[in-house]
Amino acid sequence: MPSNYFFKASWLIQLIVGISLFTVSFLIEKQILEAFITTSSLALLLAAALESGKAVAIIWHRYMSDQSTHLYPLSVRLASNTFRIGLLGLSMVCSLLFLSNNLDRPNLDTTKKADISQIEVKLNQKLTRLDQQKQERLILFKNNLDEEYQRLKKGFDRRIDALQKERRTEMNNVVNGTFKGPRYAEIEARLNRAIQQADRTLTSLIRKNKKAYLAKQQELLKEFDDKREQAFEKADDTQTQIQGSDFANDERANDPRIVSFLKVLQSIFGVVVFPLQFVFIFSLLISLLMEIGILLSFNTITLSILPALKASHKADLSRDILKTKIDQEAKEDEIRHEEAINKIRNTANNVMDKANEYMNVQSIKNH
Repeated sequence: MPSNYFFKASWLIQLIVGISLFTVSFLIEKQILEAFITTSSLALLLAAALESGKAVAIIWHRYMSDQSTHLYPLSVRLASNTFRIGLLGLSMVCSLLFLSNNLDRPNLDTTKKADISQIEVKLNQKLTRLDQQKQERLILFKNNLDEEYQRLKKGFDRRIDALQKERRTEMNNVVNGTFKGPRYAEIEARLNRAIQQADRTLTSLIRKNKKAYLAKQQELLKEFDDKREQAFEKADDTQTQIQGSDFANDERANDPRIVSFLKVLQSIFGVVVFPLQFVFIFSLLISLLMEIGILLSFNTITLSILPALKASHKADLSRDILKTKIDQEAKEDEIRHEEAINKIRNTANNVMDKANEYMNVQSIKNH
């Protein structure tokens, strides 16, 4: 009795496992087919047909494999094996695509966005520095012009101050009751010439410095515009490289659990496994176990009920054969009965014909 419960429970668990794996495989295949087939209803129908065909093919192949080659010929066996292997391979590929899509660099977009954002921050910092450098160089150039102007102005101021001092000294020299003698007039003339020369020179220098400042401003504007353009081009190139990079071995893009596991694996066994290699191996293992589990579950279930299936199939076959024989015999009896009736009808018709002929003959004699 306990063993009976054990086998029933084991059979039920196998059935649950098989149905669960079958359902998971169906849902995965449905999602993958929907990615390639735009019509979702068509993808659902195709996935249901293929997965149902796989389950039915496993069960019937297990059942028919014990039959003779007369009932299950080699050509049909080959077609069945090809069909089942193809469906198992398709399910494995769909599982690999699904798992790889979920495990392969889940943080790739986030990592790319972070790097691109960092490039934009660096670009803004570079542009700010260029603006500061341009302003600093322009201020430095203006300061140099101002220093040149102040230096020249101070020279004129010293000369003018000296002449003014000399004129004040000359004012104290009074000759015949007057202080404006020839020397004073000469100093006054020299002072006026110095003031005029200072005005002309400084005015000319101001115009010259203004032109130089505008020219320098245009020069720096062109120079730093070129540098800004180079900075933009470099940032664009870097962003293009980031967009085209796969970040296959970047820890930020990969799942942290995978990264930690691979580090532990390397530290203990000294084996270097890249994240993409681990994703492929792990996805292949899961998909392979799923398909083997489906194959094993449905095969085991079929084997466990195979005697009952054979007995039921044999009984149904015998009943169908018996029914066919009875129907055939009934048809034969009906045919024989119809034939007998036809013979009787023909005989009766012949008798009536002869009777009519006899009556006609007697009628002729009487007349």
